[in-house]
Amino acid sequence: MLLGPMGPALLAQMGAEVIRCEIPPMGDSTRSLNPFGWFFKDQSPLLLHINQNKYWLGLDLHKHEARKIFCELAAKCDIVENNFRPGVMEEWGIGYRQISEINPGIIFLSKNGYGQWGQYAKENRPSNDGASQALTGYSYMSRFPGQTPLKLRAYIGDNYGAMCAEIAVLAALYYRDRTGKGQFIEFSQTENVMRTMAWIWPYLRITGKQPQPTGNRDVSMCPADTFRCSDDRFVAIAAPDSAEFGGLCRAMGMPELADDPRFR
Repeated sequence: MLLGPMGPALLAQMGAEVIRCEIPPMGDSTRSLNPFGWFFKDQSPLLLHINQNKYWLGLDLHKHEARKIFCELAAKCDIVENNFRPGVMEEWGIGYRQISEINPGIIFLSKNGYGQWGQYAKENRPSNDGASQALTGYSYMSRFPGQTPLKLRAYIGDNYGAMCAEIAVLAALYYRDRTGKGQFIEFSQTENVMRTMAWIWPYLRITGKQPQPTGNRDVSMCPADTFRCSDDRFVAIAAPDSAEFGGLCRAMGMPELADDPRFR
């Protein structure tokens, strides 16, 4: 719901002309999703967040007439994006193979949870941000030991994923400027979340050991954590190298710790 429209919104803010095709009669499901039942000028703030600067077109792609209009638009466009499950656009006759015959230079981006091929794609599974956070282990790691897995409220799979997908689009446009060739781009939301997890997946793959959640502590450096202060406020401290650790020890009034072999 968010991964698809969020990326074109980023391009629209940078000056691209973006046409959002919304399938009637219900339209975008985010129209009715809102915090605490709150609307802004009769619009969901979620809908506004992912659709800045766009033109809108009601187009029921289940119908032949609508698909004909879509093809007329695609013939004039640089980019076509969708976030359906694999094969939906092809079944409608407006997938990459069909559109590239109309417009050989088209950049065609397909975004979904698990890519266009593989086990979950074959099972035709839908996805969302929470599912991707769960399947990657992101929710498992984003918690304190012994606590319930935590879904990050920032919708990292949707918002960060949309940004990364548009980086691929911009690279494809640059490639087309050099070669004249368009291309198909496959984007997996779940694989992209895995890329945000730093050392975790390489460590698991190489060592076979299961990383465990550590809350706010960063196990790649010490100290790196969030600490409670005497006045019940919090402070985040990270000292990754010797010079910074020495500065921290001086600030603590305990400079001798910087040379203590226990912390080397």
